Amino acid sequence: MTVINKLINCIPLEIRIRIGQTIDKTRGFKFDGFGLKTVHEVPWNNPMNCHFNEVYTKTKTDFEFSGDGGCNEYNIDKLKWRNWMISFCAEYAVMFTRDNTSEFVECGSCDGLSAKITLETLKNMDVHKILHLYDAWAPMKRENLVERELHDEGNYSNINIDRIQKNLCKYNNVCYHKGYLPESLYGDSPLQISYLHIDLNSVKSTVGVLEYLYPYMLHNSIILFDDYGWGGYEQTKKGIDGFLKNKYGRLLNVPTGQAVFIVSDDNTSTPK
Repeated sequence: MTVINKLINCIPLEIRIRIGQTIDKTRGFKFDGFGLKTVHEVPWNNPMNCHFNEVYTKTKTDFEFSGDGGCNEYNIDKLKWRNWMISFCAEYAVMFTRDNTSEFVECGSCDGLSAKITLETLKNMDVHKILHLYDAWAPMKRENLVERELHDEGNYSNINIDRIQKNLCKYNNVCYHKGYLPESLYGDSPLQISYLHIDLNSVKSTVGVLEYLYPYMLHNSIILFDDYGWGGYEQTKKGIDGFLKNKYGRLLNVPTGQAVFIVSDDNTSTPK
């Protein structure tokens, strides 16, 4: 480490982030965060989408971070585009699935940031749908990881179900399912799903969730993958591609590292 780097590291993280944001503004960047930097217009500044700013502001208030999951109170705006995709997909599922009995599912919830964005989006649309949250709220186990994912063994040791319940305490449309996936789904999952968000950092768990829940995905429902394009999770991309190879639908991978699959199958009559 050079002397300059050592001096930079002496500056508190919050101040470094603010300095970086100021420099980026002078360069003309509209967004810079987690591998995505652009001078082009951002979607939440469009008048048709400006409600997201209200959703995001509410998301950042009264929220306790564990320190796991790569997000904290100082860098949450660096994830804004990623979180915009969550809100967009939730809106899409409501508008185009058109099934009042369908439910939302999130697999891998950590402290509840993604869930809060989803819930605020539903609230903003004046839609009451149940959001089912599945997570071990415990460290990642070696047996659930392939060789290239072993760097995640033991991660998420600071998360717990008490914290996410505190963060989401004002919502009455949340169901918590504690346990390692996909096992915690068995016999305890919705029968009609319009929105599925998967963020598990594990190809085994991701494919296991898809195998179990895909038959319950409705026509025009949406699956949002968090780990699709991230470096270090190439096996997850490969597993997702393999699973979706013969499925009817359209996959879009985006610069945030996420991917969206719009389900065109009619799975409602398919037995599990």
